[in-house]
Amino acid sequence: MKRIMVAAAAAVMSMMMTVPALAKTEIARDETGNGITIWYDDGSMIDYNARGSSLTYYDEDGSEYTYDDVQLTSSDFSRYTRTSSGSSSSKYDDARVTDAYWDYSGGKCTARWDADYRSKGKYTITLYRDGHKVTTKTSSGGSSVNFSDDIADCGKTGDYSFTVKGKWSGGITDEADSDELTVNSDRMALIRGRGNSGSSSGSSNPGSGPAAATTGWQWVNNSWKYQRPNGTYAANCWEQVNGKWYSFDANGVMRANQWIRHTSNEHIWYYVGSDGAMVTNANINGWSINANGECWY
Repeated sequence: MKRIMVAAAAAVMSMMMTVPALAKTEIARDETGNGITIWYDDGSMIDYNARGSSLTYYDEDGSEYTYDDVQLTSSDFSRYTRTSSGSSSSKYDDARVTDAYWDYSGGKCTARWDADYRSKGKYTITLYRDGHKVTTKTSSGGSSVNFSDDIADCGKTGDYSFTVKGKWSGGITDEADSDELTVNSDRMALIRGRGNSGSSSGSSNPGSGPAAATTGWQWVNNSWKYQRPNGTYAANCWEQVNGKWYSFDANGVMRANQWIRHTSNEHIWYYVGSDGAMVTNANINGWSINANGECWY
């Protein structure tokens, strides 16, 4: 049985109040921090007002019992907010993820959120494209994560959203869904140009060219090119980037939405999709493509 120890302000005395030994279903504190309401799963509840020095107990039948001039000590308060199993309530019981939204600017895609006791929470942030999971990141006490590289690596247009799940000590959890960030081909170009490009620096030696200023995907003359760390562009070849194979013509332009014949076997063809990546384990217009990306005819 839960018990509440109530000390009367007018005299040195105490009294015991018995409430059902049931689990709490919900706890709410008022904005001033001077009151608390606890609901139990049998329909009973307790409403304590520290500023007004009153405590009201409502039993499962709706009967009301009010005690005035009540002040709970710290130990009394802890005892009365304890479940029948003995586990203490968390000071983060009312913590919520209050908002989740995109901050997009010039190709940079930042997922942001607001939360109660934000710095004390641990967050799991999952990115989706058209409802399909892309990746998951975690943050301790943070308020944002950058998904630019992840969207660039995905390389697919569509509506991107994310879910933030917050967790606080005491097993308190809450989550919120963001709005959608629509990524069309033009916006993808900005994201891939900024999100997937790193920078390196180095000095020039006599007889050698300057070190590459940037590496990775480059949007050049309305076409995608891939610059290697040594400064050269992939050209007239297949290049593996982040685990995916891409084909480039003699000018270094990435091929997309087309069939490409094997260089030495005319019976083997490959297909690259709209994002330029080689397609595997698929059927394109009735032609079967195996796990190696090969289509035989």
